[in-house]
Amino acid sequence: MKNPGMRQGAASIAGISGLSLAVMQNFTDFGALEPWLAAPDQVLTQLREDRPGEEPALMVQAAAAGAGPAFPLFRAGSLMAALYAADGRVIAQTPGLDRAPDTDIIAAVAQARAARVVSASTPAGMPSILVYAPAGMTAGWQLPAVVRDAMPPAGDAVVMLTSEGSIGGPLLEDAARAFGFSGLETRVVVATIETGSIRTAADRLGIAYQTAREAVAAAMRRAGVARLPALVTLLAEVGFGVLPEGGDDTSLLADAWGISPRQAMLGMLVASGLDRSEAARASRLSKAVVKKEIERLYLALGVGSAAAMAKLVAEANAMQWMMRATGGGMGVFESAREPLRYALRADGSRVAWSDYGPASGRPVLVAHCSMTTRFVSRRLVRALQARGFRPISIDRPGFGLSDPLAGLQPGRHDPFEAAVADVLLVARQARVRRFDAVSRGAAHHLLALHRAAPGLLGRVVITNPDPASRSDPRRVGFLGAAKEAAMRRPGLIRAGAGLMAGVLTETNFQRIFARSVEGSPPDEAAMAEPDIVEDYWRAVRPFLTGRLDGYVNEQTQLATMDPAPPQPDTPGWHFMVAEHDVLYDPAWVMAYWRRVLPDATAELLPGGGRLMAMAQADLIVDRLLGA
Repeated sequence: MKNPGMRQGAASIAGISGLSLAVMQNFTDFGALEPWLAAPDQVLTQLREDRPGEEPALMVQAAAAGAGPAFPLFRAGSLMAALYAADGRVIAQTPGLDRAPDTDIIAAVAQARAARVVSASTPAGMPSILVYAPAGMTAGWQLPAVVRDAMPPAGDAVVMLTSEGSIGGPLLEDAARAFGFSGLETRVVVATIETGSIRTAADRLGIAYQTAREAVAAAMRRAGVARLPALVTLLAEVGFGVLPEGGDDTSLLADAWGISPRQAMLGMLVASGLDRSEAARASRLSKAVVKKEIERLYLALGVGSAAAMAKLVAEANAMQWMMRATGGGMGVFESAREPLRYALRADGSRVAWSDYGPASGRPVLVAHCSMTTRFVSRRLVRALQARGFRPISIDRPGFGLSDPLAGLQPGRHDPFEAAVADVLLVARQARVRRFDAVSRGAAHHLLALHRAAPGLLGRVVITNPDPASRSDPRRVGFLGAAKEAAMRRPGLIRAGAGLMAGVLTETNFQRIFARSVEGSPPDEAAMAEPDIVEDYWRAVRPFLTGRLDGYVNEQTQLATMDPAPPQPDTPGWHFMVAEHDVLYDPAWVMAYWRRVLPDATAELLPGGGRLMAMAQADLIVDRLLGA
């Protein structure tokens, strides 16, 4: 069925509110962050010379600059892409892309050397949004491998990106698996999303309609949603990857689909799971007006159900975030590497965790530091699995894909204690009664877990445990300046994190990373190891999406907390402090943690650095087995 309310063919979309193709250029200006990277010693001097009661000028400048933009983080395969020669010939394209080249637009983009957003219809007559850009403009984009590897060194090639047809098949199955759907639930839900209704899904699968309805109802309970459109939206977002908060701008939908702003707004509300009565209250319209507008919207889009519309809204929202992405900011990660799972808290919010397996292995909780997320380095995963372990990692509240805990403000709660409930929730879902543990930092989180659930933790190895920051005298380089600023004004932590996230392209990350570890020979050597750099990048990329609550909460706590009291009864614990710790004085940290953990064994590791858990994974596992 064609869509009479949609602009036919591929027409250029001009003046999309809030979006700019100019931001797709490579980002290299560090702005207010530049002095902290280029001259950290001068920053430290200025921070210390400012008079009491006055805000240091650099901190005022950073706060005034505000947080940088938030970027999406797409799963590999969630966007369709093609590489065309200027004459429209296909050089490469992602499998499953069902679209003939539009030679007129390709030629126009190649000649003008400017990107272009267009609306179009899919072969099935559904609305679609596409972005075309000269290949040279996409140098900083992290494109699907099949397109990236075919990129010519020079010439007039054109890249096309679209989310059309992306929500289906393997990506939906991965999302369903993350929520623990059964095989039947997964098959029925995927078929329902692809066909637009439960009845047609039942027909496709050759099962009874009632069986299909029950499977969808069970899936909605597992995912914590009450209506099918909300389930479609949720699985689509998980399938795409990580889309930042606040991305539901209706202007793209209205411009691209030729619908009114009111219809676009109602489409967003229905896709979020509201029924028509709830949408009427939210939009302050009468039920009769909402009913009529939604009927017109269905006709315009050529859909017959709220679930089918939710699928189109999700695709358009992904495209919107893609167009906001700065060069390199539009990250792509390979979902096959990360066995994502979700657990639901009592209030319906989500906890993201990864179970690397095997199921028969001895469970080991791998705790991330405050500057990373749950992604575990490949070296450490391999080393643990080779010695019989089953690595499990959890995004603490407000990190990565885990929702923050409602109502908890930075500096007004202990985030390490607040994260305990999530670990217990995951332990129940994973059917784990006892964990060993390995952590990068996160010592205070493990202490809180030990206090709240005695007996849950067995052997524990903590690398480079963080002390209470204000009691440590060491201030060196970029990290030292940042630590000083955080202690002088904890309220600046969010602004600083936002500035960092706003410039965190892969290239800029490597520069920041290199500056952070200057003076540590083992860490400088680790920078030459591509897999270490890539794994660390994967672990920090979720911050690009603007999800900073976890980092802000924990850094505020570390900057303001009193020294931890002694914690006895930890004989199976072992902590390791690097000889070349660029953030803290190793001897001071050893003394601090010997007092806090009097029953644990301690080790000052000669030749160790901040990245020892990644660079010396086998040694860490040796210590775990001997703890």
